[in-house]
Amino acid sequence: MLLASGHIVETIRKFHIIDKDLVPDKIFILSNILKTFISTSISSHTNGRKEIIDKNFIKDHFGYLRWAGFNIETYKKYCVFEFFQAAIIPMLLFYNIDFQYVLEKSMQCSSCQEITSLTRETWSFLLVSQTANEETFDNITANLFGPVLDMQICDKCLKNDLHPTSISILNCPKHLFVHLDPHVTNDTKRPKLTTHVDFGKILSNNVIYTRSYSRYTLQSFIVIDGKDNTAHNMTYARSKQDWYCLNDTNITLVKSSSIFGDQAKHQPVMMAHLTRPSDIDVFSIALWNVFTNFSPINISLTPNLSLNDAVNYFAKYNLIENNPLSLVVVKFLNCSICKKETFTVVRMHEIWQMKKDASHVTHKIQFFMHEEINCSSCKTAGLTNFVLYDIPRFLIFKTESINTDCITLIDDINQLRIRPLDTNLPFDYHLQTVLIVLEEDDIVYLRKTTNGYTSFNKTTGQFVQLRDLSTYQTGLASRWIIFIYQTDENVFYPALMDKITLDQSTLAENMEPDEWTINTVHDLLPTFTDTLKIGSVQLKKDDIKTLLDNDADINDLIINVHLLIIASTAPFHKRVLAVESHTISDIIENKLKNIRTSWLDYDIILCPINQKHHWYLMIIDLEQHLFIQFDSLPAHDIPRRQNLERLIHILNTQYYLKYDTNIDFRTAWALSDPSEDFDLCQNDVHSCGVHLLIQAKAYTNRERHKPIPQDKINLYRHQIAEDILQKAEPKSDDSISDVSQQQVKKNLPTHLDGLIKQILSTRCHILTSLPHAITLPYDVKMEITGFTNGNAAKYVEQFFDQADNTLKDTSSQGRKLVKFLKYHPYIWSIAHIPVILDLICSLWDDAQWSTIETITVTTLYDQIIEQLCRRYLTKRNINHQNMTKTIVYTQCRNVLAILESLAFNAMETAVIIFQPTLLEKAINEAACLSTDHSQLLNMSILRHYDHKPTDPRIEPEKQYYFVHLSFQEHFTARYLSQDPDIKRQTCSILSELTISNPQKTLISTLITTLEDDNTNIRQSACEALGNLAGKPTIDEVIDALGSTLKDWRNPVVDAVVKALVKICERSENTELIDALVHEVHHENSTIRSHVCVALGNISQEVVASEVIDALANSLQDEVWTVRSSACEAISSLGKNVASYEVMNGLLNAFFDEHPVVRWRASNAFQDLSEQATTNEVIFRTSTSKETIDSIVNDLVDQNEWIRANACNTIADMEEASAINEVIDGLMNALGDTSEYVRVTAFKAVCKLGLKVATTEMISRLVNALTDSDEYIRECTYEALSKMGDKAATSEAIGGLVILFGDEVIDVSWLACKVIRNFGEKARTNEVIEALVDLLEHEN
Repeated sequence: MLLASGHIVETIRKFHIIDKDLVPDKIFILSNILKTFISTSISSHTNGRKEIIDKNFIKDHFGYLRWAGFNIETYKKYCVFEFFQAAIIPMLLFYNIDFQYVLEKSMQCSSCQEITSLTRETWSFLLVSQTANEETFDNITANLFGPVLDMQICDKCLKNDLHPTSISILNCPKHLFVHLDPHVTNDTKRPKLTTHVDFGKILSNNVIYTRSYSRYTLQSFIVIDGKDNTAHNMTYARSKQDWYCLNDTNITLVKSSSIFGDQAKHQPVMMAHLTRPSDIDVFSIALWNVFTNFSPINISLTPNLSLNDAVNYFAKYNLIENNPLSLVVVKFLNCSICKKETFTVVRMHEIWQMKKDASHVTHKIQFFMHEEINCSSCKTAGLTNFVLYDIPRFLIFKTESINTDCITLIDDINQLRIRPLDTNLPFDYHLQTVLIVLEEDDIVYLRKTTNGYTSFNKTTGQFVQLRDLSTYQTGLASRWIIFIYQTDENVFYPALMDKITLDQSTLAENMEPDEWTINTVHDLLPTFTDTLKIGSVQLKKDDIKTLLDNDADINDLIINVHLLIIASTAPFHKRVLAVESHTISDIIENKLKNIRTSWLDYDIILCPINQKHHWYLMIIDLEQHLFIQFDSLPAHDIPRRQNLERLIHILNTQYYLKYDTNIDFRTAWALSDPSEDFDLCQNDVHSCGVHLLIQAKAYTNRERHKPIPQDKINLYRHQIAEDILQKAEPKSDDSISDVSQQQVKKNLPTHLDGLIKQILSTRCHILTSLPHAITLPYDVKMEITGFTNGNAAKYVEQFFDQADNTLKDTSSQGRKLVKFLKYHPYIWSIAHIPVILDLICSLWDDAQWSTIETITVTTLYDQIIEQLCRRYLTKRNINHQNMTKTIVYTQCRNVLAILESLAFNAMETAVIIFQPTLLEKAINEAACLSTDHSQLLNMSILRHYDHKPTDPRIEPEKQYYFVHLSFQEHFTARYLSQDPDIKRQTCSILSELTISNPQKTLISTLITTLEDDNTNIRQSACEALGNLAGKPTIDEVIDALGSTLKDWRNPVVDAVVKALVKICERSENTELIDALVHEVHHENSTIRSHVCVALGNISQEVVASEVIDALANSLQDEVWTVRSSACEAISSLGKNVASYEVMNGLLNAFFDEHPVVRWRASNAFQDLSEQATTNEVIFRTSTSKETIDSIVNDLVDQNEWIRANACNTIADMEEASAINEVIDGLMNALGDTSEYVRVTAFKAVCKLGLKVATTEMISRLVNALTDSDEYIRECTYEALSKMGDKAATSEAIGGLVILFGDEVIDVSWLACKVIRNFGEKARTNEVIEALVDLLEHEN
């Protein structure tokens, strides 16, 4: 029944993919089943199958439904309807299908004539009972609805009279489902089915509609036969004008007369589905025309045949700015129970009854404004204060035209006055448009003028004088007359404020971002997956990439998140509120929905505004009583004054609700525009968001506002990205844990068993020694030891304040160090360890550290150890000022070797405090007998303490430990890195990766590894170096590889050359090319061969004469592998090496003794022939006798690849192809025993065409038209076509005529095509007679 509705099917098809995490299992499963049914149905129609869904298909999907939790009791008689209630109704609601109607119980007072709504209920189906007489749906429902016996007292006139009530429906949904009882008793009859039903009789009098609104068409119905266990369901469905019976998998066409009319049999109908027209629109267009003064429609409007539905639609979706329909009230509750403050925005819109005045409107508005609200915390009802925030621009009144007194209102009522509050002045509305609603889905627009009324002409789009009919007659032609009144008045008129210049004399200097910000962002970004989280806001990684793009506009998520960061990190204890951009948009577009936070609780309010694809900022400083406008594009056409007034309005509203008085903006507040005062304008079209955020940060931090240079925009974009990435946390993953639950349980103390079980059962926890490095949103973080963020910064400040005079500008150095640490998050995390931070402070050197390209934890520890080694040498009176890092490490190698061995052995035995015996073992293992314990302690990395036993008679024993566990880990890694197997595995892994922009430490380490004694390690290091990408690395790598290459006896020289080949693929380095050219003459043939391959991979833009000469010489090398590699290189470099010497060398290689060389020479010659821009080179080489002889010899070579390449060479050497020996050889190749050679020969003839058009060749080609290979036949046709008139010999024509009658249709067709291309020469009697005969061919 559902699938019989095209509208529902289309809705399901167009709906987005459902995320199973966002919907219940029942909806998810049923949704997929419906989509499967639809796709199966579409597929079946496409394939022409009649049976759409078989029994097994249905059985499988019933299993899915049961899995989802549907209790389908198929043995029950009414299981279908129960399934409709349990499954289909939630599904239709999920897809937003319009199928529910509102049932209203109302009362009309006989005294005051007021209609009062008593109750309203929403229903998903219409229940139709059986009657004593056979009736249609609309007659039965008309009897069910209407007046009822219940009597009520009118609350409006307060009289004690009882008045009758009635039941009606308030809307006609697009789809209507009807439920009937198919079981018939002796005194009842089933409802009579009709194709069309009109429910106009049961619609409320408050609904204004056209006739089509209540007219329904029957789409499908379900009948049921039998009782429980034997009941059988069938569906009857309409398809266009035909009806089908769906009986399980059988689908049959049925006659309408068997369903409807007097001849119809009485069907036991259980459910029916009806629809009304959805593509007809009357009232949505009407309201648009009135609200916009007949402007062109630029949005998609939902069709509506009811004015009530159209009004609700416009009010719900705020389709038009400036609030056309809603009365807006802001209410305030200061809860006496929980002391929570609650702001609520409530809206009211209505179609009013037309009366002589608007007193009833005022009364209902006042009642609405005084209604209580609920506390947002404890839900206690109450009302502290309220304020009228906005009035509708239009008021809509209705009257039924059958009331003649009301028709006269068209002439009488020109103006209405409402006064919602005694404290407000009244608001005057003037009559704008009168709508005469016609029965047949149409509307007449009237407007009053001094000369009477004008009517809107839809053809001309103009209002014309109404002459033929009076307004009275026009009114009688319809059921409803709609009066629409308009006002231009506002609730709030803000006062003008003085404009001042912002005083920047007391503000701090605004620092530009550092250059390393770019590197920091590039380091941080890869550490996140696709999603970043900052507070409650989620960003995509693509948002950050858009931010970093100078040609892209910053989106609202970036703006909101960065303003949130600015607000949360504001200095000087400022309370700053960053209002989200969509909330500001609602305020300035008069679409206020809620007030979540009181602005009065803050010192500064940041208001980002986006209009017409441009961002600018309004700041409200409540301490300074100042509005500050930052607009980097002041010439842009934006209603800034109106936006400012609406921000003032919302601020004043909140103030009035709390203090019951207005703000004195005229005398106490001012406006400033620093963008104009200090020329803070942008110079491009995409950086408005950057200017907004930078100026917001400057104002919040009390810094001066300066113009942003255009060449610094990219740097500021990276600074914004860094601020976000520093605060961002990755998408939470419940699987993250430094210590697994199993480990916790394994070491669980028995007395904590109950507590730990409760913790582990409630939520996931992270146990770590560095809680500051975990950014997941945990309410409680338990820290073992270390600094907080504030402690760390404070320690650095104190350290440099107490430093001696040897360090210049200590306070500045402290700030630089803190900034440096924060810009490197991994370093900042370990800097929370007090001893590490102390070492960093002690070793800080701004000039030295700022030159390090990328700071990693390993780099940091390496720097610390180097500096500690230099101090160690100083203590030993060794001058190290001019020593390099390598020499320093060599001087300290004994101590470092002991520390490495000690760290590894301690880690292996799982101890962090170790006995002297372990130290002795490390000293022996490092073979440093002269080194005593005191020298180790002088390094400041190893420390000792005296362990005092409880027994005083036992002598205290010295024990040792590293200054921090991280140093023990670092030295363990250094120890392991010396292991040959580990070094080889590491290089092997690096050789399989392509690393872009590698760190210099990696490069230098791999270069050092080239000197390793282990051949396998050196070879892997070469391969790894070859995979490094990025121009900054090439020179260093080439120098290292080049020096290794000089010793050809080096067993890894082959790997060196291969690495150079990889680098050459990306290189334009002339020094590298010169080095390779020099190695062409290397005494080792393998190296010479690799060098040729490397030269073939260099950039074609830098091919010099030296390269050409080197490759030409290599073509004559004594070793065939070198000659082959030279041919391959020449082919790769193409036309840039097509010199006479090279081409001649390739031709000489045609005679090479080795077939591979001949084959590659032929390929290279073809490539150069196709690419060469100077024909002279080709001509000089291709017409020489040696070349011709070589080609002819290759055509009869034993190797079929050589013969095929010779054919290709002839095709490319057009000058040589005209020589008789070549043509004869090529013609012989047409009959070669190798199919590959034959095909290649025919391709060559096809390409050369006229140049080989000898009589023998033409005759051979005509015969080839009968070849069994279709491709050869096609090539033959192309060759003969290119030969044109020259091929049109009498022999050729005679042969082609014979082929006209060939049994193979394709041969006959090709012969005809060739004759056609011969033109005039083929116009012979023989040809014409043969063609005439073909006209009688059976094909």
